[in-house]
Amino acid sequence: MSLIEIIADGLELDLAPYLSVWESTTTEAAARHMAWLMNDYTLSVAHGAEWYALLDDWIRGPAPAAILERGFFSAGSTEVAQELSDAFETHHIWSRRR
Repeated sequence: MSLIEIIADGLELDLAPYLSVWESTTTEAAARHMAWLMNDYTLSVAHGAEWYALLDDWIRGPAPAAILERGFFSAGSTEVAQELSDAFETHHIWSRRR
């Protein structure tokens, strides 16, 4: 979440291209970062920034679930698979709040 805030708030760059690259990345590391974001996002305090609304829409959409699912099925260990499964469940909860 800190890096996203730096990109969007500090550098005032559009998040959309970065999120798009993330969606197309199929590595375990990308999936684990998504899992970490799901945890950080649920702890973050929402604010009125335009970029935050974009992130909120994206994180509640299908892309994070797809990233987590791809990572789950290619996870290198049961611990990583569990981490991704937990994040997938968190995403499921958040996506229902649309």
